[in-house]
Amino acid sequence: VYDAPNAADCLSLLSRTGIPVFEGIGYNLRIQRPLRIAPRAIELEVDLRETNGKATLRLGYGDGDGGEFRELPSGSDVLCRRPLWLLADDLVVQVANEDALPLVGAFPLEIPAAQVDEFRDRFADMIAAQVRFRGEAVTWRDVDVEPVPHLILRDQGRTSLDAELRFRYGDAEMTPVRDPGEVETRNVPGSWAFTRVRRQPGREDELVRLVGATARHLKRAGTAPGDFELRARSHPLDFLAGDVPRLVQAGLVILGADDLKVGRINRNTPVVRVNISSGLDWFDLQAVVSFGEIEVSLAEIRRVSARGERFVKLADGSLGEIPAEWLEKYRRLWDLAETTNDGLRIRDGHLPLLDQLLEEQEAAAVPAELVRRRERLRSIDGIAEQPLPAGFKGKLRPYQKHGYDWLHFLGACGFGGVLADDMGLGKTVQMLAYLLSRHRGDEARPATLLVVPRSLVLNWQLEARRFAPDLRILDHSGTARHRGTASFDEWDIVLTTYGAMLRDIEDLRRYEFSHVVLDESQAIKNPRAKSAKAARLLRGGQKLVMTGTPVENSTFELW
Repeated sequence: VYDAPNAADCLSLLSRTGIPVFEGIGYNLRIQRPLRIAPRAIELEVDLRETNGKATLRLGYGDGDGGEFRELPSGSDVLCRRPLWLLADDLVVQVANEDALPLVGAFPLEIPAAQVDEFRDRFADMIAAQVRFRGEAVTWRDVDVEPVPHLILRDQGRTSLDAELRFRYGDAEMTPVRDPGEVETRNVPGSWAFTRVRRQPGREDELVRLVGATARHLKRAGTAPGDFELRARSHPLDFLAGDVPRLVQAGLVILGADDLKVGRINRNTPVVRVNISSGLDWFDLQAVVSFGEIEVSLAEIRRVSARGERFVKLADGSLGEIPAEWLEKYRRLWDLAETTNDGLRIRDGHLPLLDQLLEEQEAAAVPAELVRRRERLRSIDGIAEQPLPAGFKGKLRPYQKHGYDWLHFLGACGFGGVLADDMGLGKTVQMLAYLLSRHRGDEARPATLLVVPRSLVLNWQLEARRFAPDLRILDHSGTARHRGTASFDEWDIVLTTYGAMLRDIEDLRRYEFSHVVLDESQAIKNPRAKSAKAARLLRGGQKLVMTGTPVENSTFELW
């Protein structure tokens, strides 16, 4: 206990106790009583009492650990700010929660019943951030959990969007700030209940950096750490389809994506359902792709992907993403399939392409004919020898006989093919033997169309008379040829030239030939040439080409 007759003596006494005293600061202390030094620092608290709806708040401290509350006198003087020392009546005391300094002198407060709710909503959080509330009406709950990051998306004009990152600790939501404290206090709206959240600044900073790094199309916006915006040259769909799935995989919860006008993405994984019907040498596919409850035809997805787009517009206005692996998996199918009114048509020779499509759906209803033809292709283990047809005049060398057997093999599988051999090695005789075996004794079989250069018309006629005199051949190459196809059924072979084919294509394309054979087929190696376009319009059960130069410049010519 010290007697201090004046301010100077008081400061001198305080200095000897170890309390910091700053020279040059004028203290207006009129102390005419003994001073006591508190043995330990105190924590300022606010004591809340409610009477008839009215709230009374007093600033003070507990006597010991949770002991009796002692109100801080309203006239308390600040002796030092950092560390915070107060002179409360005759007690000199250090205050541990220094941030409570602004509250010193503001209490006690009496809040009328009509204004309690407004006061609590406006000031409870601010006061609780500095001091602890106590009283019968006050409850406290501590939250110590991992933060769950939420990314909230909003439209920003018609072609952009912005994103805000927030953290959820249980039911408490926090906004990223620079250098957050480890503990943040929140008032539960409508009550004197408080939640004390133990934040994880390190984890929050890691998540902020994750969003900036993972979302390649976002950049930081403004000064708030959790605000992002779309980069100038980025499209919202690129972010929604490319970045959002990666952010979700990293543990973020994405909010607001379904309400965006700039690009609402259907998040359902697309599922293929296929109905297959068979024809003579083709299969029709009625395939739909389901995005949840919304369906779109596979033909529509083919059209969209052909334009280089990755999204298909669905009936509800949302966009379905076409999986990147589909673009690679079905590329061959889409290149080779024909578009029909109801879907796609696959030729017999392209059956293996259906296997990938059928993998996408379980328990697909596959026609028995498709199974039979597919098993026929899978069971091929070699090329069987075939007898030469009766009426064939001549003898085939071993390599020519192998070519003849191979042409039969292609026919049995429903394939077309390229008979390529050097000039002078007998491609003509191989083809004549094959066509004779296909037409001999079958009067009902449609004619074969044989297209050759004009310079080879006579050679084909002479070779046919020599090796296969039983073949009925119609010369349809000269200017005296008859228009139309009415007489073709009376012949085995319709012999024409590339020039005549081009001029008569509108008639020829209406006839379903048994075979279409092009000799010196390098004449159509440029797919943009008129003769090539006309040749592709010809219809035939089997299409074969002959050439001594299957590849001159690139494999594109072979195709």
